[in-house]
Amino acid sequence: MKRRTNKIQENYIIAKATWQAVNEIQKEKFNEFLSSKGIIEDDLNDDNFETLNAEYEVFAKAEIENSGVAWENMKLAETALIEFGISFAPSNIQETLRSGIKHLNNKMKLIEIALNIDIRQLPSFKHDLQVRLSA
Repeated sequence: MKRRTNKIQENYIIAKATWQAVNEIQKEKFNEFLSSKGIIEDDLNDDNFETLNAEYEVFAKAEIENSGVAWENMKLAETALIEFGISFAPSNIQETLRSGIKHLNNKMKLIEIALNIDIRQLPSFKHDLQVRLSA
């Protein structure tokens, strides 16, 4: 059976899942940190946030760095996925699509479309898309 996704799609899926997992670990670490200080999240305020934030950065340095790396990897994979999706559009509207991704709704729609491209059907998909967009 042929694969349904390509490397660009797979890289995005993995990068996003990794970022989400690292983010969850960081949240757990933050809650653990607050608990060790006898603080619940509802007790955070402007007065104690700066001090706690500085202490937390030392406490969870590795998690913060991992989160940053995971975020960067996800953004790179997202950009590649969006370009993959845009590449199927007729050349005369590709720049319009690129400029449209500044709006979150457009960006999310392009990501959704690019993720749903079944690479087993690329030739017919590309033709159908160009016909729909040219009309």
